[in-house]
Amino acid sequence: MNTETMQEYITHAVVLDVRRRGEQDKEISFLSENLGKFKAVLISGSKITSRFSPQCDVFDYVMIRGVHKNRHTVTDIITEKKYARNFSSIHMRRAFLLAHFLDKNLPDEVPDNELWRRFVRDCERGALSFSEYLSHLGYGGAHAACARCASHNLSAFSFKEQEFLCKSCSSNIPENELLLI
Repeated sequence: MNTETMQEYITHAVVLDVRRRGEQDKEISFLSENLGKFKAVLISGSKITSRFSPQCDVFDYVMIRGVHKNRHTVTDIITEKKYARNFSSIHMRRAFLLAHFLDKNLPDEVPDNELWRRFVRDCERGALSFSEYLSHLGYGGAHAACARCASHNLSAFSFKEQEFLCKSCSSNIPENELLLI
């Protein structure tokens, strides 16, 4: 018998990813000040009648009330800002790639106040510096070389292979796998 108690929490967060989970639910990946990156289930979030469904777009700055026992479950959510509006169409694709990268590479439930403050600040401005985030996560390119040809003239980071590449070598990689630096 599981004796773990249910814990309720309230936190601000930015939505990094939204995925369908089953027929009616959604799984949402958040970056928050208090919990770090975490995933939570939004029960019936895919139903057209759900009052929460419009509250969960990537780059929404939200206030979440949730519970945690064996998993995080959203009980209430309010969108306070829609950061996606701050990005120009040129920067939007890159912003989505960075959100995807953070979702896949940040450890779950490890708060990082410096990363949180930088991410919110950059979303407010509508400009994200990939090299700053890569460096913060331990992928600093100051002394790196292209993983394929050893050139020091770097232009991209492959988040799938987690390696730096020069312009020539990165031309062979699909754009949706690269962060341009």
